[in-house]
Amino acid sequence: MELYSRTADPVIMDLILSSFLTQHFLSTTALRREFKRLALAESAMKRLKNYTFSGNVRELQNTLERAAILSGGRTILPEHLVFSQKDEI
Repeated sequence: MELYSRTADPVIMDLILSSFLTQHFLSTTALRREFKRLALAESAMKRLKNYTFSGNVRELQNTLERAAILSGGRTILPEHLVFSQKDEI
């Protein structure tokens, strides 16, 4: 019997994406990479919210860090968000 589901509850993921963890990961990436103007466009946030993460917080962190690099340390746009190929939306 499976004790937990690997798919995160969409309500919980919505709270996580739109709040603490997203801002935390963006802030730490900006500090570590010395990006002074890193931001997340509203359209990119919508794309993040529409993606079904497997419940792995590291996947969110890696996705945001990759997007920050692709954006050149400026505003992250939807096209900067790269998800794993098998789970691409």
